[in-house]
Amino acid sequence: VWIVVSVLVYKLPYIHLKNKFKSKVQQLKYEFPIWLRQLQILLQNNTVVVSLEKSSSLAPQLIQSHLEDFIIKLKNNPQDLSSYMYFLKNYECIEIERAMKLLFRYNSVGKEDSMRQLNRMIQTTAKWLREQRLNVQSSKNQMKQWWGMLPLFGVTIVFITMMSTMLTVFDAY
Repeated sequence: VWIVVSVLVYKLPYIHLKNKFKSKVQQLKYEFPIWLRQLQILLQNNTVVVSLEKSSSLAPQLIQSHLEDFIIKLKNNPQDLSSYMYFLKNYECIEIERAMKLLFRYNSVGKEDSMRQLNRMIQTTAKWLREQRLNVQSSKNQMKQWWGMLPLFGVTIVFITMMSTMLTVFDAY
C-alpha cells in the first residue's frame, strides 16, 4: 500500500502538468481555427505579415506572445519556411502545422495562385472548426449522460432499501 501511495504522490505533479497541457491543447485546437478564419478574411486584401499584425489583437491569449515573435521573424525573413514550421511547435498539433504550411504557400506563390491557396486554407479551416465544435458538443453530451444516471442510481438505492424493509416486515410475521 505504501509503495502505491508513494508512486502516486511521486507521479501526481506529472499527471497534473500533463492534464494542464492537454487542456491548453484542447483550448488551442478550439480557438486557433476561429482566429485563422479572421486571418483569412484579412488575407484577401493584405499581405501575410500585415494580416498577422492586424489580427494579433484578436488572437487567442494563449498564442499572442508566440504570434509577436512570429511576426518579427517574418519581417526579418518572410520566405523562411522554418519560421512557419516552428510556430506553436511546442503544442504538437498537426492541424496548426498544416495551416502554417498553407500560409507559407500563400505567401510564396504568385498572385494568380494565391486565391487557390486561400480557398484551400478556408476549406481546411472549415473542416477543422467543424470537428472541434463536434468534439466539444460530444463531450458536453457525455457529461449530461452521466448526470442522467444519477437519478437512476438514487431510485435503485430507494428500491433496495424498500425491499429490505419489506423483507424484515414479512419475516416478523
